[in-house]
Amino acid sequence: MVGDPALFAVSVQASTDPADAVLEALVAGRLDEAQRRADRMNASSPDSPFRVRALAADVRSARGEHEEAIGAYRVLLAETLGGPQEAVVRQHLGKALFAAGQLTAARAEFDVALRRRSAAGAASGLVASSRLARDRVDELIAGA
Repeated sequence: MVGDPALFAVSVQASTDPADAVLEALVAGRLDEAQRRADRMNASSPDSPFRVRALAADVRSARGEHEEAIGAYRVLLAETLGGPQEAVVRQHLGKALFAAGQLTAARAEFDVALRRRSAAGAASGLVASSRLARDRVDELIAGA
């Protein structure tokens, strides 16, 4: 995650990657702008890079368009199964499912993300993020 949004905004100005502008707008909470930028990038290339499509799904999720985000993450998941991006997609899919109130499905995605990240020797913060998300869902399910 971005620690200092203002500093990140300055660094984006020097970036040549148009996806950075989508991320900056998303982080700053300018969701309409982020959506327009992501849609424009996806429309300009039928084979948009993974990162652009993932950002577009992140924007949908942030806008509360959970079903659209879930659908987009599922497409990305099908493309990344068994690859290095699978755990990232599963974590984001889990967050969208969680936000949509689909706790059992969210828990399953967080659990797989945790196992994949642990097996791959991912950074401790990423492993902890998946573990905390899974454990939080467990608490909510147990309390229901």
